[in-house]
Amino acid sequence: VQEIFMTPQNKQMNKTNEGFLGFLLRGRKLLLLTLFGLAVIVLVGLNAVKKQLETNLSSELQTILQSNQDTLRIWNQEKSSQVKNWANNPNVKANILSLSRRTLQEEKLSGTLLKSNELEELRKILGPVCNRHNYVEFVVFNASGLQIGALLDKPVGQRELIEYSNFIRRSLKGETLVVFL
Repeated sequence: VQEIFMTPQNKQMNKTNEGFLGFLLRGRKLLLLTLFGLAVIVLVGLNAVKKQLETNLSSELQTILQSNQDTLRIWNQEKSSQVKNWANNPNVKANILSLSRRTLQEEKLSGTLLKSNELEELRKILGPVCNRHNYVEFVVFNASGLQIGALLDKPVGQRELIEYSNFIRRSLKGETLVVFL
C-alpha cells in the first residue's frame, strides 16, 4: 500500500532516511560501546587509585603506630629511671626497711603504720616528687604484698592492690614499674 503512493522522489528520500537512520543506529551503538569502554577504564583507574591510597594510608598508619610505640617506650624508661632513683635514695630505703621490719613485729598495723615516723618521712620525701611529676600516689609493699606505706592514708595496711593486678608480684621480684590504674 505504501509503495502505491511512493513516487520515485519519495523512494529516493526513503532510502536516504533509511541510510540516515542506519547511520544514527550505528552511531548509537558506537557511542554506547565507547561510553562502556570509558566506564570500564574509569572503574579500573578508580580501583587502582583506591588500592594505592589504601596502601599508602596503611604504610603511614604503621609508621605513626611505630613512632608512638617508640615514644611510649622511651617515656616509660624515663619514668622507670626516675622511680628507681627515688627508690634507691638512702633515706627512702632506710624508711621502707624500717616499715617492713615493723610489719613483722606487730599485729595491728594500719594505725601504727600511719603514725610512724618512717611513713611521715617517706611522705615528706616522696610527696613532693609525686606532685612534681603528677603522680597520683606512691605505695610501698612488704614481701607479702601488704601495703605498708603510701601517700594517702586509705591504702596503708591493706592488701587490695595485690589482688587487683599482677604488677605487685612483678615489683616484688625487683622490676621497676610505672602503673596506670
